[in-house]
Amino acid sequence: MADRAENQETKIPWLGRLFQPSVAAAVIALAVFFALYSQFLGSSIVWSSPKVPQIFQTYSEVWGSLQAGLEPYSDRGYSSFTFSPAFLALLNFLPRSAQDAWFVLSLISIAFFSIVLFTGARYRDWIEIAYLLAGLGLSWRGILECLQHGQMELLIFSLIVTATSLFSRVPFITGVILGLLPWMRIYYVFLFVPFFLAASRRDPSGEPRAPQPRLKLLFSGLLFSSVFWGAAVPSMVFGPDQALSYSISWYKLIQSQPALYFFSGTNQSLWVAIERWFELDQSFVGYGIAAILLGTLLGLLVLRRPVAPSAQDSFVWLTPWLIMNQLLNPLSWRWGSVALIGTCFSAFRPGRRWFLFRGLLWIAVVFLFLLQQNFFVRPFLGLETWTTLHEFGTVTLLWLMLLVLSL
Repeated sequence: MADRAENQETKIPWLGRLFQPSVAAAVIALAVFFALYSQFLGSSIVWSSPKVPQIFQTYSEVWGSLQAGLEPYSDRGYSSFTFSPAFLALLNFLPRSAQDAWFVLSLISIAFFSIVLFTGARYRDWIEIAYLLAGLGLSWRGILECLQHGQMELLIFSLIVTATSLFSRVPFITGVILGLLPWMRIYYVFLFVPFFLAASRRDPSGEPRAPQPRLKLLFSGLLFSSVFWGAAVPSMVFGPDQALSYSISWYKLIQSQPALYFFSGTNQSLWVAIERWFELDQSFVGYGIAAILLGTLLGLLVLRRPVAPSAQDSFVWLTPWLIMNQLLNPLSWRWGSVALIGTCFSAFRPGRRWFLFRGLLWIAVVFLFLLQQNFFVRPFLGLETWTTLHEFGTVTLLWLMLLVLSL
């Protein structure tokens, strides 16, 4: 009997160390990896031939056109190649087969994303596991559609979370990552703002002081990366003259694209959503309302987020800026909901007030979330699919409510 009791005493601490929130977070991250892998890349962990999204098939065809001496940045409407010459150069290092290239890129994105799910928060309490699960629920449709449509948001999200985690320890690397983002999606240049604000924050007394080493290192990394990806990489692959020609063609192409996409029913930008809600057809009044609303939200965000991010609390600090970026971007698609993963970490951080108002907002969030589920809209609204509600800006409203809750 005594030996049995002694054995139980030695086993319980071992079991207690396993039954921890951090271990649960690691299990969830692994489950997400296997769920996404099995759905999009195959049923076993081997090199497979997944179904290639149409838009990624276009990326592969662009490289073939380039090898044949054709212009890669010709206007093909919705299937135009709008990535920078830096990304075009990187295609040279992917497998020639579209299926193999998509497998490699998707595997990197899914694996990287699963890692940052674990590193984006401390997971000290079980409530944080609930926050993670709720965030995955809010963003799951965006995650799936990102992979279904061959988009890069999953990889970009992982890069931004990593940059945030490294900010307090190696700001130069954070700058290097930030300098890459605009060459992947140009509108991510907005995210320079929170990092520079955090790196150049003032003393609590309000007295300005000389730029800190962190600010200098951040700027140095960003400048190095911007030049490296914007000029050095294309020049090394295509030659300086051809790289310059491609850069000019790319710039002209992205200038012509917004008119094609902006008024699309799938665009969830706040700029166009305001026009739809108030029935303002390309009116400066609509743009003015959107500018005032976005300016107010940005001002509140800057005032309430003055401190630098902690290495282990990336979701708390970063999430409102990611949502703000989606609302501010003139071209925002529903797979931008990937940014919602850390919403609960930010919305339920200590010191929250206005509980009644926040409770009403959460009710609105639940309703808007249900409006994006076919199991809800089919029996209750008689709609075949929830995407019929695209033009009503349901995704935009969900982002807007969650941003207000995260302030």
